[in-house]
Amino acid sequence: QKMKTLWTLLCYFIGFSHSIYEDEIGVNDWLKLHIGPPQSLHLTKNSKYLTHTSSAVIASLEPLTGEIIWRQVLDEKDPILCSKVLKNGQFLTVGFETLRLWDSDDGDLLWHVKTRETRRGKGKQDFENFCSITSQKNEHSLVLVSYFDRILQIDSSNGKIKWSFEVGKLKSQLSDKKVVLTDVKITSENLFSATGIAGSDSKTPLYWIAAIKVGEKNELIECFTDNLESDLMLPKFVKSDGSNGEWFVVTSKGGKTLFLTNALSKLSKEISIECKPLSIDNSNSMGLLLEIQCTGSSMVFLLDENESTRAVLECSEKDCQVSTFFSKEGEVFASKLVRKEGRLAQYETKRIATDGHKHEIPPIRFEYPFELHGSFNKIFPIVYSVGSLVVSNAVVTSEDDSIVSIQGEGRNKAIDFIREEGLSNLTFVDMVEYSMDASPINHLPNFYERLSLHAQDFRYFCGYGVSLLLGLKMNENRIYDPDSEFGLKKLIIAASEKGKIFAIDSISGEIVWTMFDRSRSIKTTMYITRPNTVLNQLPEFFVFEDKVGDGRQLMRYFNAMTGQESFGPFEFTDKVDRIFPIGLHDATGRQILVAVKENESVVLLPPTEDVYLRAEAILQSLYHHKITGDGLSTYLVMPEGKSEGGDEGGSEVWRVPKLKSLRMGFVSLKGEDIVAKTYPLPHEVVQSPAVVLGDDSLLLKYLNPHMVVVGTLKREESMEGNVKNVVGRLLTIWMIDTVSGKVLYREQHEGASEPVHCEISEYNVVCTYWSSLAKRTELSSISLYEGMIGRYGLGPSKQPERNLQFSSFDSLPPVAIQKTYVFPYSVSALGLPLTSHGITSKSLYMAIEGGHIFSLDRKWVDPRRPLNEPTKIEKEEKLLQYQPIIPVHRLNVLSYGNEVARTREIVTSPAKLESISVLLAAGLDLFCTRATPSKTFDLLAPTFNYSMLLTVIAGLVAVNIVARSASRRKTLNTLW
Repeated sequence: QKMKTLWTLLCYFIGFSHSIYEDEIGVNDWLKLHIGPPQSLHLTKNSKYLTHTSSAVIASLEPLTGEIIWRQVLDEKDPILCSKVLKNGQFLTVGFETLRLWDSDDGDLLWHVKTRETRRGKGKQDFENFCSITSQKNEHSLVLVSYFDRILQIDSSNGKIKWSFEVGKLKSQLSDKKVVLTDVKITSENLFSATGIAGSDSKTPLYWIAAIKVGEKNELIECFTDNLESDLMLPKFVKSDGSNGEWFVVTSKGGKTLFLTNALSKLSKEISIECKPLSIDNSNSMGLLLEIQCTGSSMVFLLDENESTRAVLECSEKDCQVSTFFSKEGEVFASKLVRKEGRLAQYETKRIATDGHKHEIPPIRFEYPFELHGSFNKIFPIVYSVGSLVVSNAVVTSEDDSIVSIQGEGRNKAIDFIREEGLSNLTFVDMVEYSMDASPINHLPNFYERLSLHAQDFRYFCGYGVSLLLGLKMNENRIYDPDSEFGLKKLIIAASEKGKIFAIDSISGEIVWTMFDRSRSIKTTMYITRPNTVLNQLPEFFVFEDKVGDGRQLMRYFNAMTGQESFGPFEFTDKVDRIFPIGLHDATGRQILVAVKENESVVLLPPTEDVYLRAEAILQSLYHHKITGDGLSTYLVMPEGKSEGGDEGGSEVWRVPKLKSLRMGFVSLKGEDIVAKTYPLPHEVVQSPAVVLGDDSLLLKYLNPHMVVVGTLKREESMEGNVKNVVGRLLTIWMIDTVSGKVLYREQHEGASEPVHCEISEYNVVCTYWSSLAKRTELSSISLYEGMIGRYGLGPSKQPERNLQFSSFDSLPPVAIQKTYVFPYSVSALGLPLTSHGITSKSLYMAIEGGHIFSLDRKWVDPRRPLNEPTKIEKEEKLLQYQPIIPVHRLNVLSYGNEVARTREIVTSPAKLESISVLLAAGLDLFCTRATPSKTFDLLAPTFNYSMLLTVIAGLVAVNIVARSASRRKTLNTLW
């Protein structure tokens, strides 16, 4: 009977002692490169796409697949205003501060030149983004570069500036108003004309035309001005066909008219058009065509030799975009992309002859998933000739920032590729368990449902047994999936700035589903309300949508596995100010949220009777807070009178109870700028409430779940006589209890500046910042302790009095230990590992310059590191002697040789194996890997000797059988 029991237990543990190979960890890393929404597109001589994007990235793309051939990620503080492929095939980009020339084949930088030292300020108006590049016909290497405030002539062979002209010199002739350049054209070899507006008030500006002679002093010949009579219409140059090289300035004159002025003679005339113009674009190089945005439509006009306009392309449909293009052969084209019925779209290209006649090119009709990408945003036509065949392609950007390639090549063809560039600018990212094996149960399971769940577990156990018999190695058709079994397979839920929501497989990096709502605000609030399957309820996330267009506010719950709406929607009439989670769940395992309205009334989410019954016990002690530039305010939630209820038809009707907020405390932040804010990780498991010292005494960790860390910057000023000199900024790190409003700890660092990043892990707080005085990145490490228990202060007969339930009002302020370290690289994001039981050693994940993700062991930033040689007791704790500079070991770079550009957030999620956490770095790129801070202590080594294990087990079984047989014979002989 004992042997039967032993074999039963052995079979039981075989079924549940899962393992995976150690060499399988790390093979599932993936990196997704992005470039951002393109602002220009050029076709190179070797038939590749060159583009610059709004994310300050330039890249070369493969036209058929959209793969990145090469890219250069530039400084976001120096945005790219315009770009052009020069005659020699090289790529010139114009930044706010820097001009750069690139090799279009491999992306090598040939030269760069600084044009100004000042940084671009915020709040620039659209008309201040003007930029153009013009190659001079007679000079192969000379290029005319025009900004919104200056004009430069550059020698593209070496980057030398031949001459420059600042439009600010026109202020004296324009009533000392602010002058902005909007267009420049070369009118002769040594003469060019410029136009723009003057005045800070965009409703009543002046427009001007200036003739400037090129020379040593760049002599201003004359400046002509006039008042606009309608809404702002930026003046642009246009060249009429047959005008002998004369340029005209076009602007609005009110109504359905344009105002046309000769740039040389300054003679003006009015031209009637078929719509009321809103804006004009003449981005084509020859200036014959005008793209005019009108009310409800877009039109392309040709300016003929009689200085009158003729419409050659009209775009009056709802989802429609037009563009103009001039081929290298000098042919003029107008393109139109329009949405048809359902998912159908049509791309049309017309070749415009000099007489205005339109030569038809076969249109391209294709299916386009508008419900996933929204309407067309911008079109970049690509037209070229192959023999007698005209090829009309296009690259299109959509509302969701995706890039779509339409390939015509003289025949109808489907979309070649779609690049999801919305992933380059995420506002929310988190992870849930990947699980599809669930049938929803909206209540606690009864007896029969529990039997059904047990039957499912038994079927899974049988399937796993079959997989063991077929082979231990994993294969594509396996019944047993170790990634899901060990919690290594996650579903990444991410939301872009444009409101598109993505679900991404953490194993492959493939997009599982997407969801796009064009009316969703970029301020959409999201939370993971069910991170894993609970009672057969699949993972779920919450979306709070602030409908910008109609002012509505909707609350929805979505199934994370499918993207389908699972609960709601609920609509709010009063403006909601903030939403936050509390540590309660409803009957389906859904996280309960709290919504605070602008009038400080409170609503629990979802607003159901079950939710309020479960939260009834804590409503009398529910606190929330609000952080503004003035300070932090704490509030207590209280019932506002009696709950609304009634009796309709003899049955009681439940109504949402009215709750209000009572202000309890306030902490002044002295009006300083908030540059960092972080809270304790909501799912972090604390393995031990104390730190064991080398002499066996205990340091009690200060574990405050209500603490917030806020970093503020205040400008320091010094007085020299009567003049104020800015000498740096003062960084203050506040640790505040959000319930009582107490300041737990505060420290200051002089001469600090952004970027500032902070993280909280248990009782440790780490903040990084840039020191403007020392010109380096510094790291402040703080540990908070509640107290200490001596070596003999804890035993079977001696138990110190300690309240296990934390109270923000009764607890004493923590004891803080702080040290500052120097980190040799700049830091763009911080992250912390999350494991299932909190046993794994604590580390700090850092996104550092060069696009690397670095893992830093906490022992290097422990504030208890002694200044002198560690004593024997300190060595028992493995404390290292304090050194201000933190060493960076290349073996701790999790991203290997990959460049993860502009990482803004690092998110981790625990696996069921204690040694592993799934890490995602999100920024311009996405990088996912499996982090093991304490190595793989719970995994089998790849060199594990399975043959020896099986041999030993078989030998034990054989010995057991022989011994059992001998025992039976001995017993039988004894009885005889």
